[in-house]
Amino acid sequence: MRDDTMKPNWLANANIVPYVCARWENRIANSGLRHRFSWFDRAPLMIDPIRLANQGFGELQMKLDKLAFGGAGMNTPRWAFYDCGVMPGLITGFACRWKKLPKEIREALGDDLGQEWAPLSMFIVIPSVARGEWMAHNLCSINSILPKEKRYRGLGFLSKAFGLWYANIDHLYGVTQWDSPALRLHGNFGDLELVTTYTPVHTYPTSVTYRSRVDTAVWRRLFDKKPREEIFQVRYEDSGLEINPKNETNLKDMQARLERGEGPFFLSGSELLEKDIGEKLKIYVSQS
Repeated sequence: MRDDTMKPNWLANANIVPYVCARWENRIANSGLRHRFSWFDRAPLMIDPIRLANQGFGELQMKLDKLAFGGAGMNTPRWAFYDCGVMPGLITGFACRWKKLPKEIREALGDDLGQEWAPLSMFIVIPSVARGEWMAHNLCSINSILPKEKRYRGLGFLSKAFGLWYANIDHLYGVTQWDSPALRLHGNFGDLELVTTYTPVHTYPTSVTYRSRVDTAVWRRLFDKKPREEIFQVRYEDSGLEINPKNETNLKDMQARLERGEGPFFLSGSELLEKDIGEKLKIYVSQS
């Protein structure tokens, strides 16, 4: 991203820093070398999650997760946080000095639990058996409980972006629901390829599994007042097919097409931003 005028003001706040919460064995030796992105120029706070001194930070992360997902009954169980995040993966995000937190965030988190820093966001990513591929496990931020005028602009997006940048991730898998606003965000880290459109093995069958080819050149879409898509238009063309997130029969039909090898199919990041959640979306294929 070449234009730092789009950079959110809170990134320049000396009391807010990116963090990496990972066992020493899981830390990336040559972090941040694969992707060019000038916004992550501040050294991250490094936290070993299995040290007792850092237990409070983990408790605050789980509190953040509960604030974001508890209302929908989708908060992460403690064992899953440990088994799927702490032990095999990386947990990244942004943290703020407790003493500098706005009052409403301090009240929501409850107690500093002996920690100097409090997580504002959390992104958990897990390495896959397939070389160079990772699985996104969790993404949440304090923005989910803040009124619009007090939110940290782009916090969730930049938390995930920082994790991808730090870990030098090229290919990322993830799962979200077709009716989730998060789909708009996930579609703008790189070209979004559909892996499943109907997923009955998941708790929520109408979930979409996607594969992102991480590309920092498109990260500006979320911050540019006039998002452009020249790169996508050169690479892909309209297939003539549409997907209807509200029509389960249509989702199953697209799943059948994928299983017959008719893809790969892609969604447009710009179209996801422009349309309301639940609207029909065009399906794209690689330029012939």
